[in-house]
Amino acid sequence: MPKNPVLRDGLKAMAIFLLPFLSYLHVYSSKIYHESNISPFLFSFFGDFDFFNAWMYLSLIRFQIIISLIIWLYNCNGKIHLGIKTILIWILISEIALVSILSKSSYIIIKFTGIFLAIIYFSKDGLLALNSKNNSNLILIAQPIFNLLTLLVPKNLGQLDLVIFTIPSYGYSEVSMFLNTIVFKFNLLIIYSIWFLTEKRWWRYAIISPILLLGNQIYNMLFVESDAIDEIELYQSGPFLLTLLIVLLLLAKVADDQEKIKQFLQNQYITIEHMVENRFSKKQQTIEDHRKSVDNKKALNNEELIALRKKLENELRK
Repeated sequence: MPKNPVLRDGLKAMAIFLLPFLSYLHVYSSKIYHESNISPFLFSFFGDFDFFNAWMYLSLIRFQIIISLIIWLYNCNGKIHLGIKTILIWILISEIALVSILSKSSYIIIKFTGIFLAIIYFSKDGLLALNSKNNSNLILIAQPIFNLLTLLVPKNLGQLDLVIFTIPSYGYSEVSMFLNTIVFKFNLLIIYSIWFLTEKRWWRYAIISPILLLGNQIYNMLFVESDAIDEIELYQSGPFLLTLLIVLLLLAKVADDQEKIKQFLQNQYITIEHMVENRFSKKQQTIEDHRKSVDNKKALNNEELIALRKKLENELRK
């Protein structure tokens, strides 16, 4: 990592700003599956193209989240570590479970067990963290559980009839798939929002990039009739993202100027401190020399004492 703190923060900001764009690379999954040199391997491993497309889409999203959470983990206060680590374990278990051959019940049990063990393993101070009135930890830990509850919705349902309202599938083949997707996106929106609200440094504004794209994706799922999934939001959010990028560059410039001023003041303080120390040490040395000269003499008359006192007073006034 660069030694310049502004450059380090700038790299974090650009990573957070650009990582959400990764999920849009899934539009090339068809070309990779059908036209690349590894097509035979992909066919033998994944079989159906739809499964490969879903795996690539979810893997890109999870890779983005993992990198973002690692950046957050190494730049946050310790009170929220438990929640972040739990989310990380949830994402990693989801990725492993996605490519494994499991029944639905086994899939749910493994994810619940993994999250539970993660909380226990990472909570040497976990009970303290949960009892310290840090609501962010509780909200983060609840996100995987909310997402797992959507797996309990029966498959092959076009809509879910509840007591007071009905949830349609919003264009998805099954309402369970819609609920799993929309809850996952809301979870991510909450996670990034907590990060934005708890971060105090200037690069926090880069977190607006994933928040903006996720909000746009949720809006399109609920209110826009389209067969495309996470394909047009970059174009819709383009002007806002460009404005945000310009703001980040300006903030980086201001932070760089402040860092230069801070470094200049620190250098001046060190110089003044050395000057004061040198002057004080010289005075001490002079006083010590006079003391030794007095010790070397058996007796001093009044005139010599008066002269020595004046000499010491002059030294102390300098």
